[in-house]
Amino acid sequence: MKKHRGFTLVELLVVIGIIGVLVAILIPVIGRVRISAQTTDTKNLISQLTAAIERYHGIFHAYPGPVKNADIRPAATPAMPVYDSLAGTTVLNAELTGTENLVLGLCGGLSISNVSGTPKIYFDANQVGRGAVNLNLVSPKRFDAYMEKSNMSEGSYKDEVVPGIADTIVPEFMDRYGASLPILYLRARPGVGSKAATPAANDNNVISTDSAGVGHYQLSDAIAYTQNYTIGSLQVGIGSDKNLKRDGYLAGTSQGKVMPPKHGLRAVTVATKSMVQGDATYTYPYDAYAYFLNQSIASTEPQPRSKDGYILISAGPDRIYGTEDDITSFGEITGQ
Repeated sequence: MKKHRGFTLVELLVVIGIIGVLVAILIPVIGRVRISAQTTDTKNLISQLTAAIERYHGIFHAYPGPVKNADIRPAATPAMPVYDSLAGTTVLNAELTGTENLVLGLCGGLSISNVSGTPKIYFDANQVGRGAVNLNLVSPKRFDAYMEKSNMSEGSYKDEVVPGIADTIVPEFMDRYGASLPILYLRARPGVGSKAATPAANDNNVISTDSAGVGHYQLSDAIAYTQNYTIGSLQVGIGSDKNLKRDGYLAGTSQGKVMPPKHGLRAVTVATKSMVQGDATYTYPYDAYAYFLNQSIASTEPQPRSKDGYILISAGPDRIYGTEDDITSFGEITGQ
């Protein structure tokens, strides 16, 4: 009877080594394929949101969001208080974000009740996805929803509690990456952003503003997701634990200084209006002025992107807002 020879120790080690090499090769490939698929899904979601927003605009001749821009501001005194249907007395839109306002416009969630003779507007999570209500006690009417109740922040419509981040329980549309982040929605102030020979001050220019100035876009629409908080000696923001594509951050004139990862679009600096890599005052991720500035228009006549419209922004694969891999409703972000 002929004996069958088993594998020698050397042969087993060789096989294990080959398997290890193959795994080392395949894991990065699988990771890239997964990120590519997530990017495609996120682009499709932004396309769906864009189509829904345009359908809404075609009917109502305004961009979605029942709460006006002036009331979407940290610590703002809301002209139209919105109460939590469960808590009953908690005012929501003192810290409402533009992203949450988009959900209320496209999917609904608000209702109006006459409480002790006083009409009050409430947010009810169970109404999200059923369509918006016109908030008129005399002739209430429900409209069709423009988006399905999907791809929204998880849990009991409660956002992650992060120190220093102002937010409400109203859900957001989330992008399709593993560590999902809200898709930012910035609704323009129509008519603002006319040609100007020179930009005004940081807080009062025609492109963007970080308070109640005249900017076409208000950072307060999205600041809850881009502002920083401190962990130890590092300043970080929601989802900003990934690596940047460039050589870290450029700080002032010291371009070799590497800063901890954090989001852009947090401040307005008119002096830093260029995206040129070699600019001594260049900052990365992009400052809001540079990001929202229409780069195809001469700098002596500044114009905003998507004038009189809106902007949708996903943080992209690196999970940091204000970088070149962001996925937006107006196209690619590129430096000049």
